[in-house]
Amino acid sequence: MVSAIVRIMNSGEIERAYAAAEQAIAALADLPTHRMTATELLDSRARHERLARLVAAADREPLARLMERGTDDFGGGALKAILADRLRITRTEAGRRLHEAADLASRTTASGERLPPLLPRVAEAEARGAIGSGHVHVIRTFMHHLPDAVDVHTRRNAERDLVGYAEYLRPDQVEKCAEHLALLVNPDGEFSDRDRARKRSFTMQPQGPDKMRSADSAPTRSLPPIWRRSSRSSPRRACATRTMCDRWSTVSRTGRPPPGTGAPPVNVATMRCPPSAGMRWRPGGWGPTVDCRSR
Repeated sequence: MVSAIVRIMNSGEIERAYAAAEQAIAALADLPTHRMTATELLDSRARHERLARLVAAADREPLARLMERGTDDFGGGALKAILADRLRITRTEAGRRLHEAADLASRTTASGERLPPLLPRVAEAEARGAIGSGHVHVIRTFMHHLPDAVDVHTRRNAERDLVGYAEYLRPDQVEKCAEHLALLVNPDGEFSDRDRARKRSFTMQPQGPDKMRSADSAPTRSLPPIWRRSSRSSPRRACATRTMCDRWSTVSRTGRPPPGTGAPPVNVATMRCPPSAGMRWRPGGWGPTVDCRSR
């Protein structure tokens, strides 16, 4: 009985909050922009951008709580897919929002203890509307690419410095600052096998209208620059990366596939190859399409 009353009260509070926000947005849309000066239009765009950042920041905690509760109430399945269908967004976009919420929302331990976000300074700046999604992407990428050997104190200082830059610079400018900071934090460019394993991936894109497929990879071996197009994918998709890199290291020089693979010649200029119907690269050669999850 008490839980039902609480749910009713929560539902009413949620409805009133969103109704007020929708009314405020409608009022903004009705502003007489044709009578506004250029300065007023530009200044109002800055305030509009801050509001958009605040809305994005307000989405972090609900998504984090949704991840904690799981998908049993929805019949199970992947939360990314459920979120994408409900919001009518791509699964890639849904995954991005979930990953960002995991870093920027508070956490709850198994004992119920609340912990701060993994990137507390980024979360605080976003909650103030001081930084946007572009800044968040740059800083998260930098922090995730730091070697494991970098100590906690250095990581916190790096996050603080980048957030400070982000409050006054564009994302592309912050990215240049991050590149410089990476040289200061790790001047020798030393990465362990574990660091490289976190980034290793191989993704085969869907077949295009020209009946061709393109592949994105982040191999650990020294391959030509054209192969160094990193793609963050799941371990399931990256299951064949190491073997693929070993056997295809000569492709860039000859344009010919490894002997015995039965693969078609590769266009070295684009690293694209015509697809074989129902064929996929697996450790040991090309074979019938097999989902890594069944391996």
